[in-house]
Amino acid sequence: MGNMITQIADKTRTARTPRTLQAWWCAVMSLTLVTTATWPAHKLLSAAEPRTGIDFSRALSREIGIDWQGHSLGAAVADLAQHLNIVILLDRRVDPHTPVNLKIQGKPATQLLDRLATDLQLEIAVVESVIYIAPLGVGNALGSRTSQLSESNLPAGWRQKTPLGWPRLSEPRARLQQMVRQRQVSLAHLERVPHDLWDAIRLPPMPLFLQVEILLAGFDLRLVFEINSATVSPTTRTASTYVRSHSVPGGFAWNERDIIRVLGRVSSIKRVGRRAELQGTSWQHAKLDSLLRVDPRQIAVGTKRYTVPRTRGRLGPVVKQISGLLKLEVRYSADVTDKDLEQIVEFTVKDATRVQLLDAILAGTSLRHQLVDNQWIIEPKDKR
Repeated sequence: MGNMITQIADKTRTARTPRTLQAWWCAVMSLTLVTTATWPAHKLLSAAEPRTGIDFSRALSREIGIDWQGHSLGAAVADLAQHLNIVILLDRRVDPHTPVNLKIQGKPATQLLDRLATDLQLEIAVVESVIYIAPLGVGNALGSRTSQLSESNLPAGWRQKTPLGWPRLSEPRARLQQMVRQRQVSLAHLERVPHDLWDAIRLPPMPLFLQVEILLAGFDLRLVFEINSATVSPTTRTASTYVRSHSVPGGFAWNERDIIRVLGRVSSIKRVGRRAELQGTSWQHAKLDSLLRVDPRQIAVGTKRYTVPRTRGRLGPVVKQISGLLKLEVRYSADVTDKDLEQIVEFTVKDATRVQLLDAILAGTSLRHQLVDNQWIIEPKDKR
């Protein structure tokens, strides 16, 4: 069975209201904020509205804290997609049961995905606002190919944007037939798509030709357009990079050395006025967009430092107090029990980052956490 994986809903609940804090807590507890910068609360989109465009680029720049010790790749990818509210797909040849052992705190989502791809020897392609994780040699070719098609003069039926979704155990060939029939376009040699069964899929609104390219990629197939027809054809060796111009916002501190450190080795990059021209893979273009589109309100996060005197108390009230002071939304997974929240924690930090403070609170407990933007997600350590 193929294994296209998209966002799935995780079992979480909002933080419970703990019992009243003891008077000594209010007297002892204090957080010293070195700067006065504030971190804005972002509205979490529903699973039916995955982020696209600039919101997608900004999601990739968001601060991430994960502990994927012993997770499967499929579960890890679905978790990340859910919390960033973006679509991430696994190529059907990538085993979703591959073990993932990765822990990152306070890093952008792009860095997390880079680590994941490097550790598992995979490639990341970006097709509009969809991340596609594929075997080496597949992802970069897909990104380059879809970019070239986007520049082509294709028939209107192939360029119309609509969302796409289907349930688990769908047959890709049957779905492709349905898609082209609904758009009243023709696609020859669909019989080249072998029988397979796929997990549920949901894509944001995008042109039909990009949707079809994504679905064909896992079979080493592609779209070929001729004068008045489109054909399913075997993939051929194509360039893995392409040139694209990016708008540079006013006031952006351009430092080519730092940018290349984020993007990795690129064929070429140069800035001319308010434009930056990059020859790179689709993933490198997406990472540059992420750098250029960072919400200015996020910049101050790294300047905050916290000091908390030695503190001892029940975990539930501590989490309630800290999350209120840091303006974090607490989300407990469904398998966090009342007993878990009664654990006694004792900690102290000095001049610590936000992530270091949250790590200190949960150290020694049966729980771990993920930090995604302003969401503090807490779950048992043995959760898979």
